[in-house]
Amino acid sequence: MAENKYKFNQETLQYEHAGKSRRKKIINLVLSQLAAALVVAFIIFVIFSYVAETPKQRALANENHILAQQYRELLQRKKNLDQYMQALREQDKHIYKSVFESTPEYKSDNITDIELTTYNMHALSDSSTAALRKAVKALQAQNKDYERIVKLLKSQSTEELSKIPSIQPLYNPDLKLPVYGYGSRIDPFYRAPIEHTGIDYAAPEGTKVFATADGTVRSATLVRANGNTVEIDHGNGYSTVYAHLENFACHAGKKVNRGDLIGYVGNSGKSLLPHLHYEIKYNSKPINPVSYFFMDLSPENYDKIRYTAAHSGLSLD
Repeated sequence: MAENKYKFNQETLQYEHAGKSRRKKIINLVLSQLAAALVVAFIIFVIFSYVAETPKQRALANENHILAQQYRELLQRKKNLDQYMQALREQDKHIYKSVFESTPEYKSDNITDIELTTYNMHALSDSSTAALRKAVKALQAQNKDYERIVKLLKSQSTEELSKIPSIQPLYNPDLKLPVYGYGSRIDPFYRAPIEHTGIDYAAPEGTKVFATADGTVRSATLVRANGNTVEIDHGNGYSTVYAHLENFACHAGKKVNRGDLIGYVGNSGKSLLPHLHYEIKYNSKPINPVSYFFMDLSPENYDKIRYTAAHSGLSLD
């Protein structure tokens, strides 16, 4: 409790209660007004933060707007490319009728778009912008592959087109066979990173293996770690390799057409389990085979196998 103070009044000859000095009154008044101003400023700041965008939110909003526009443009380009690919598949259905004794039933070619809404300014975050960046980047990469292939195909005659690998080497239209991808992978034997120059199909022994384009069998022989291996020269810079076979259905020097039987899946050579190792080379350099599966897959399944192959961490050899 504060101590009461008194002073002696010489006029009344009495002690009287001592009030606050003028200085203290001024100080107290200033402090009270300052406190009130701080409260008002805090309330204004809170309200302003909900109705006005920060520089970061403004930057995110601008970036999202640009990315969304890019994404829509890329989707339209992809749809145009899909239409061209669909026309090529229609021309190539005779392969299924003559080799697989069936006609592939393509699903709808509609492209699943990510939801591009008008973002609420307060819902913007680094993660939402990063997700949109990732979608744009993935679509740019896919369109780049598409455009490269389309440009190549448009420049070729019908006879030359038949020499470009463009189907899966196994009958796998529904993608039930597991696919292990191209690129940096983990060696199943040495547990170390390796550069996997093809893709692996895990398939039962004896599964039929087909030539993916017209050409001449360069070799059909045992090749160390690859086991029983067929290599086909397509005469246009392209060659294909089919490894770990159980048996051959061709020989060196034989001319083959796309869809011809050339061997059977096995477990020969350095192999974790029965599978087919498949490679495409252009001018002796390996390229990703998945980019060349456009003839016998719908856009939906083409996207699916690209994703599956890209996210498989192992190789089978």
